[in-house]
Amino acid sequence: MRRTNAYKVFGSIIAIIGLIVTISAMPYWVWTSFLGLGLIFLGWLLYRVN
Repeated sequence: MRRTNAYKVFGSIIAIIGLIVTISAMPYWVWTSFLGLGLIFLGWLLYRVN
């Protein structure tokens, strides 16, 4: 398994976790939903760059 694939898998997992956090936290805490969006962006960035 190449390093690139590991980054893509890791990025996908981070993005999925961020999505779950955003959906579950949306009605309650605004800052938590922003944290989830940040995780989605980070995961997407890892997926795209590597």
